[in-house]
Amino acid sequence: MRIRRKILYYLLGTLVILIILVSGPLWVVGDREKEVSVLWSIVHLPKDVLWQSSSINAFDAGFSLWFYTLIPLVCAVPSVSDLHGELTSRFYMALELRRGRYRYVYSRFLRAAVSGALMAFAAVFAYAVFVCMLFPLNPVGVEM
Repeated sequence: MRIRRKILYYLLGTLVILIILVSGPLWVVGDREKEVSVLWSIVHLPKDVLWQSSSINAFDAGFSLWFYTLIPLVCAVPSVSDLHGELTSRFYMALELRRGRYRYVYSRFLRAAVSGALMAFAAVFAYAVFVCMLFPLNPVGVEM
């Protein structure tokens, strides 16, 4: 039961990171220049206007201030829920006696950092694949 709950937290965290990335501001150059979210531009803009933005611009648009603000909170939720479960069951006391306090704290910190980094990497990788499928590498009408 504990494993299933953690997997759910990881999947929901990855989904929240994807939503944050897709809602990033993308500068659209067309008949009227404006700034809209990546998802709005995919859904509402015609293909010829959408293809004036490159996949690099769309990828960079996902990394807004909200991404950097909320990513630590989202990545910490699975580890905090696991720590809460250990504190309520007092399971940490047996581990702490066997390993020592500092080794236990360091291992918990390392596990939280690695799991959060893997969750963030999975979400960013999925966003990169999504953006590369919908936006061209070389935009139409822009010479490099």
